[in-house]
Amino acid sequence: MKTILKALIAGSAAVLAATLATRALAVTPWQYEQARRAHMQRFRADQRIDHLLRSGRITAWQARRMHRQARHNAL
Repeated sequence: MKTILKALIAGSAAVLAATLATRALAVTPWQYEQARRAHMQRFRADQRIDHLLRSGRITAWQARRMHRQARHNAL
């Protein structure tokens, strides 16, 4: 009986700790929007580079280099 009670208490404590930890790691609205802006900026840069590549204004090598640079700048 005591073993079951100890297991129940330990399980409850684990669930409580997990709940509190996830609340502490919650993303604020500003952080969410900032990540979204960065993602959209990278998306638009990729679209511009792809358009330049399709139109023949840049080579595939230049496009790869520009994609790598855009990825680096987004970080």
